[in-house]
Amino acid sequence: MNKLFYYEIKRSYRYLAFMAIFAWVFAIITNFIFKIFKSSSLLISLGFYLVLGVIFLINLVYFTYRYRRDLFSKSSYFTFSISISTSKIILAKLLAGLMSCFICLGLYVGAFDLINLAFGLDRTALLSFSSYALFSILLYWLLAYVFLTIGINLSKVKLFKKYYEFVSLVFSVVMLVLVMWIMRNLYRLKPLMIDLKDFSIRSLSRVNGVDFFMIYYDINNRVLGINLWILLLACFLVAFGFFINVYLVEEKIDL
Repeated sequence: MNKLFYYEIKRSYRYLAFMAIFAWVFAIITNFIFKIFKSSSLLISLGFYLVLGVIFLINLVYFTYRYRRDLFSKSSYFTFSISISTSKIILAKLLAGLMSCFICLGLYVGAFDLINLAFGLDRTALLSFSSYALFSILLYWLLAYVFLTIGINLSKVKLFKKYYEFVSLVFSVVMLVLVMWIMRNLYRLKPLMIDLKDFSIRSLSRVNGVDFFMIYYDINNRVLGINLWILLLACFLVAFGFFINVYLVEEKIDL
């Protein structure tokens, strides 16, 4: 599977090169606009996270489309002609997409940091963005990717072939939104947190809310820990969705 994973990364070099240019261009443009109009820290943070969201979506759409093309177009014959199990093929594609998302986000954060420092702008956005925030973004990417590929696989199942592909994709998006809503409200049940200092599990007495990245911060904007319930649910859904995809491709799809 290692060779297949490296192949998936290698064939993404043009996409990664494009995203590197995209990251630097938008890092320069956003920081230049903030410099000209002397924007507040709030606007800088909004601009920073907006471009992060765009990169997230571009990566998600690209690798979801590639999944569909490699498994269900005419070229799928070559994909399944190699002596590798379906689970390894799907896993290699998932990991390659995840690695590419990590690279693209890292390129933008690095470029934004350098340009922001050169322009002498407010660094609140970068100070609030930690490795734990990046971890949660990647976990959300996995979750979204798995749900979208389930929608693609369902559209190829004999039972659902009479429906249009976008129906199953809309269904998967609706399910994803529902899951995200549940995850965003899990902290109301019991605010359990994994303390990042000693990796112990602690219960918080009062919580005003949970950060979008499922991270708790103190009053000084320092990371305290990650919401345990959201983390466990996200990991379970990613694993469950992966095995659903493998099952659909192996057993239920008339290729």
